[in-house]
Amino acid sequence: MTSLEQQLKAFGLDIDHPPDAAAWQAFVHHIRQSEQALVDRAELFSTLAEPDFENIIIHDGRGRILDSNRNASQSNGYSPNELIGQELLILFAPESHSLIYQMLGRGQFNRSEVILQHKDKSCEAGELYLKTINYQGQTVHGALTRSIADRKNIERKLETQLRQSMLLNQIIAAVTSTLEPQIVLQTLCQEVAQAFDLPSVAFALLDEQEENLRIVAEYLSEEQPPAYGTIIPIAQNPTTQEVLRLGAPLLVLNTQTDPRYAALASIARHRGTVTVLIVPMFRREKVVGTLGLNTTIERHFTNEEIQLAQQVAAAASKALENAQLYEALQQELTERKRAEIELAKARDEALKASRLQGEMVAKVSHELRTPLNAVLGYAEMISLGVYGRITPRQKEVTQHIMERTEELISFVNDLLDQAHLDAGGFVLMPRLFTPQQLIDHMLQLMGHAAQNKNLVLTGDIGPSLPPTLWGDLERLHQIINNLVNNAIKFTDTGSIHLHIFRQDDTHWGFSVSDTGRGIPVEAQGYIFDAFRQTSYSMTRSNSGVGLGLSIVKQLITLMNGNIHLQSVENHGSTFTVILPLSN
Repeated sequence: MTSLEQQLKAFGLDIDHPPDAAAWQAFVHHIRQSEQALVDRAELFSTLAEPDFENIIIHDGRGRILDSNRNASQSNGYSPNELIGQELLILFAPESHSLIYQMLGRGQFNRSEVILQHKDKSCEAGELYLKTINYQGQTVHGALTRSIADRKNIERKLETQLRQSMLLNQIIAAVTSTLEPQIVLQTLCQEVAQAFDLPSVAFALLDEQEENLRIVAEYLSEEQPPAYGTIIPIAQNPTTQEVLRLGAPLLVLNTQTDPRYAALASIARHRGTVTVLIVPMFRREKVVGTLGLNTTIERHFTNEEIQLAQQVAAAASKALENAQLYEALQQELTERKRAEIELAKARDEALKASRLQGEMVAKVSHELRTPLNAVLGYAEMISLGVYGRITPRQKEVTQHIMERTEELISFVNDLLDQAHLDAGGFVLMPRLFTPQQLIDHMLQLMGHAAQNKNLVLTGDIGPSLPPTLWGDLERLHQIINNLVNNAIKFTDTGSIHLHIFRQDDTHWGFSVSDTGRGIPVEAQGYIFDAFRQTSYSMTRSNSGVGLGLSIVKQLITLMNGNIHLQSVENHGSTFTVILPLSN
């Protein structure tokens, strides 16, 4: 039977027998009233509606349901007719009833979080908004609800992420704040216990033999018995054996029923431990200990919680490694400090010995100069005939004595200069001089020696050199004479030339060139070292102790200059000195 047939029948009418005018008029009036009621109902629900709430329930103000929209019935699993006449509390879980009573009793119209309960008794997080309006002169009470399960899930995830981030930040702060492993591990135990809401957290480390675990740090709630220092044999601990073998976290949901924990069940019972999460600690991919998270009630740790515990274990492992590296570094620094002290002591002793040696050399050299000068003086007087006429042979011998004595005096002077340079007491005495003075002095002092070997000794001055220079003239004479003297010694034929020139706007220099034997490449690296000569075969026919070039270089360094050597064996050598121009 169709809806129209049912309505006609309700008015005593038959579709096959047309009604009289009065009956038909009554029927049409009824239809219009029904349509108006539907319009009014739709308008009422529209007036009660709020943008965020899809479920609308009308009640009598005391909590009895009068009507509901389709969303309200469908979302809760009830048909519209099943809800009408029921208590409003049927749509909420028992734990929310007291809150709803308060809201109804006080006329509280703010939004409140509740737990929605469906017809099948399933529940989800929701929000309730009690609303009262005036509609067509009547007070209408509405209860608007909506599910906030998705929002709550997002909030829980964000809260979990925030808690994890805070824990990791606290862990990083703990690990970086100190290098004391005990303090770090103890702090981590406390942070993990608070983050996971646990009564007990502990770190245990393997001994060197990998036969036992020892609890080295723990956090305990007040009612928990301590386990710090406890030794746990691995042979009697299948759970630890499994963690060591697999290198992965292990969850023992119930320590009293899990057979793997049988050997430690009595200890767990004494401590009230029910669930244990064991997380391995690694160092260079090898398990070195464990992190234990303990509960007093059965608890399923989520994957996110297990991953977070692994991050904590990794941070603890890194802290231990850093502490061990720091300890090794401290030991190395201590040993290095000891070595530095010993080295400083040896250096001081060497300096003292060097100073004593320098003092001795200076003293001996000074004492040698007096008798040598006397020998030279007597030889000169004999040569001049002060003590009577001498034969040509006697004059030759006397001349030989004078030459050798002058060489000895030169050696002694070199030793004195070296001693002064080593002692740091060498003082330069600069003054104005002309470049020609350098050439004249060189020719006067070294000309006779060059002539004796049939060598040509010359000197020249570059065109751009200033007319006067500033420097220690005596020491410049010493440098040039030393370089020229060496050139004469090691030049058998040819010439020796002194060239004085201007290098640039701020420097001048001079070079001593010869056509002698040259200096071997391997000797050029140490030619300026004290007491060093190129080779015995080269110098055995020439006097000298190897101080001349060393003193030359040290004097030039004191003058803020430098010296360069260019030499080719059998083609001669050139020593070039560059010095600053000073006014």
